[in-house]
Amino acid sequence: WISSHSDVEGNEEADRQAKDAAAGNTSPPQDLPPILRKPIARSIAAEKQAFHQELKKTWQERWSNSPRKHKFDQIDPDFPFTKHRRIAEKLNRTQSSLLIQI
Repeated sequence: WISSHSDVEGNEEADRQAKDAAAGNTSPPQDLPPILRKPIARSIAAEKQAFHQELKKTWQERWSNSPRKHKFDQIDPDFPFTKHRRIAEKLNRTQSSLLIQI
């Protein structure tokens, strides 16, 4: 934001339209020039973020439906989050293997 733009005619409308576009509220494709009708490519960082969010969501759904979740809830209801990871990192290979086999 630049204060010198506060009195520029049309600036408020431009700001409103920019906020709408950033929120995903765009014009219908038929109202756009042909060159703007194609989807805009997303950055690699945005693709990675979207992939990781979807991966986490899928994992959470699978974990919630897993029979192992009930067993782990009896041991540590906070699993598999921070508390469990901190403890598990201190286990040797044999101990870790036994824990996973529960």
